[in-house]
Amino acid sequence: MEWKPRRIRGVLTGMGLVAGIVILDTLLVMWIAHKPVDLLTFVLGLIVALSLPVLVLMVYWLYSLAGMRYTLDRNGLVITCGATKQIVPMDSIRQVMPGAGLVLEGRMHGVHWPGYWLGHGRLTRLGLTLFYATAPLNEQLLVVTPTLTYAISPADAEAFTQAFETRRQLGPLKRWSQESQQARFASWPIWSDRVGHVFLGLGLLLNAGLFAYLCWRFPGLPSIVPLHFDAAGAVDRSGARNSLFILPLIGLLIWGGNSALGLLLRARERVAAYLLWSGTLLVQILLIVAMLALLR
Repeated sequence: MEWKPRRIRGVLTGMGLVAGIVILDTLLVMWIAHKPVDLLTFVLGLIVALSLPVLVLMVYWLYSLAGMRYTLDRNGLVITCGATKQIVPMDSIRQVMPGAGLVLEGRMHGVHWPGYWLGHGRLTRLGLTLFYATAPLNEQLLVVTPTLTYAISPADAEAFTQAFETRRQLGPLKRWSQESQQARFASWPIWSDRVGHVFLGLGLLLNAGLFAYLCWRFPGLPSIVPLHFDAAGAVDRSGARNSLFILPLIGLLIWGGNSALGLLLRARERVAAYLLWSGTLLVQILLIVAMLALLR
């Protein structure tokens, strides 16, 4: 039997947060479009760029909230939330108890806004607890096992508790293992690859530095700037100063392309992915050197 939490409050709150980020980004982009290029332009553009992954993450959290459900049968409980499924065998459940009177030790790690509890924390007397709920702690149900506690909030808590007792008395038909199942993308090795994170992060940081340097120098540049020098060091091609943005844009495209290709290689050939990402760093450094030479 499938049970769902009350989600309206959490969904509306999340949609409000997403809408706020979208509106702020739109206003910043409109301001940037009508503002002369300078270092402030870069800072505002960086704020917009940094907000995009946050926006994607919040949309995913909303998707997880919209699909949150608890499936209960004689074999146990399955908690579904986004890319995660928590499998709790009936044999492992010691009791289902209300959360009233319990206190969260410290803070909960994860997503916590009005109408949405998703993450982990520690409860008095129960220890480590995984939260998949939409109601406050005193309205949640706690599914207690020897190793973990699961906090849930079915819309009809009393009916859920009665259904649990009925199914526990019947006994399981199959023996489950207590485990957490993840969608395939959630188990990609890149999420735990710190070396890969350094390569990707450093490449993006160098590219952002190139954008920042050009924006800083841009107000003082003449309308026409050198774009290429011959072997003797004389200017043999000039163009509008806006053309200088081609260099950091090329760097950004190379970073994006090599990052994607490296992610495909990473699952089978980790060294090949590292070589590709280190090559991206070299390209960013060469582009920085080229920019310094043009603006000397």
